[in-house]
Amino acid sequence: MSSYINEARFDASMLVHFREIISANVVNKVNQMMVKKYKRGPLRKHKKKETQKVLEQKNRGKLILDGTCAPIDISYPTDLGILNQARKQTERIIDSLYEQMGRLYKKPSTYRELAIKDYIVVAKKVVLGTNKEVKP
Repeated sequence: MSSYINEARFDASMLVHFREIISANVVNKVNQMMVKKYKRGPLRKHKKKETQKVLEQKNRGKLILDGTCAPIDISYPTDLGILNQARKQTERIIDSLYEQMGRLYKKPSTYRELAIKDYIVVAKKVVLGTNKEVKP
């Protein structure tokens, strides 16, 4: 692409379609070709001991091969937790600035208790999967 486009270039279901078409054998063949090419190229430049170390490296994590999958513990911009963290950080900044000013001015109202109660009510609705009113 020569510039940013705000529209999706293809539908997300196309990834599922590609996954159905491409067999495990094809993926394995591609992986084997890449490994062979890598062994022929950059590794020749290293000494034999360094090459052996590279080949003997142990597993350092979990590889997710499916592009449509993502770990659960990632917070997304729509996550209520991010909004709550921003509220808490803002309150800390206000408190810090108020202390630095030597309490010369009246501390601004933040309605912390109300904000916490409202957050809990909304968070419970999301967790319970209901639109009914939940008492804090």
